[in-house]
Amino acid sequence: MVDQRELQSVEKDPRQLYRTLHVLAPPSRLFAAHWSLFLPDLNNDDLKQESSTGTRIHVVGDRLSEFRFEIVRGYDSQKDRSPQGRIFALASVPQQYLQPCQASSESPRDCQSKDEDEGGGFISEEARDPFEIACSHVEAPGPSLNRVSQHQTAGERPGRRPKFEVKDCQRWVRQVIHSLVEKEMLLPIVMENEGSGEDPRHMIQAIPMH
Repeated sequence: MVDQRELQSVEKDPRQLYRTLHVLAPPSRLFAAHWSLFLPDLNNDDLKQESSTGTRIHVVGDRLSEFRFEIVRGYDSQKDRSPQGRIFALASVPQQYLQPCQASSESPRDCQSKDEDEGGGFISEEARDPFEIACSHVEAPGPSLNRVSQHQTAGERPGRRPKFEVKDCQRWVRQVIHSLVEKEMLLPIVMENEGSGEDPRHMIQAIPMH
């Protein structure tokens, strides 16, 4: 396991490009907020600047049934109404893990489109690079809530319900961050003249689950 000192000892190669991984954590008063990861594209005119468009990685579904892994390409964070500014810069990803798969034959015309109010883009059917593959290897949550008719088991007194561990998109995002740090695919964000940032695992814990 990589600790904070080891993360800070990793020196960034000035010739290497990095992209910033963000967490989208929109506000939600009644239900658990839907968390997802957002990796902006680099601006073609200035590779040091990131675009509002990029790749969204998350699990979709619900606690009653199950979740499934999903990649949305061409997602635009400025079009998405749900985050309402709750977009947290979390870590730096070395470009070496983000090289596109040259063998990909995927086209937006062949894929399901997302609503513009949700940021648009299209659902991808394949993980193209080491970063996306590593995310896909973190298992999407299965059911963690049972229907009322399933709560009572044989020999159980009426009115008593078993406790279930809640497994949802928020928990999955946290697991992905921990997994990627351990694989050294995530580094603390390094700000110019400010040194190394905070361990991404600590930063994700600081985002309140709701």
